[in-house]
Amino acid sequence: MWLFRTVLNANTLVNAVQIVFMRKQQDGRLDPGDTYTSPWVGTPSGDEAVTVGGQGIPVIGVHGRRAAVIDAIGLVLLSPK
Repeated sequence: MWLFRTVLNANTLVNAVQIVFMRKQQDGRLDPGDTYTSPWVGTPSGDEAVTVGGQGIPVIGVHGRRAAVIDAIGLVLLSPK
């Protein structure tokens, strides 16, 4: 499975993160019909969640910024050939 996208629940700070995994097909493309979602890490605030990524490009890393709290998060995507 490849990391496909991240769902964030955030207002001014990142409250919770949820990861969506997608199976890689034989031809190397991701299969949107074969996914599973992780439990939330953190406590969702109840605000609408935002999806980061999701364009079908595999994710190879996660980066963010924090001090006392996490206030930024992003994905490192596999470079298209």
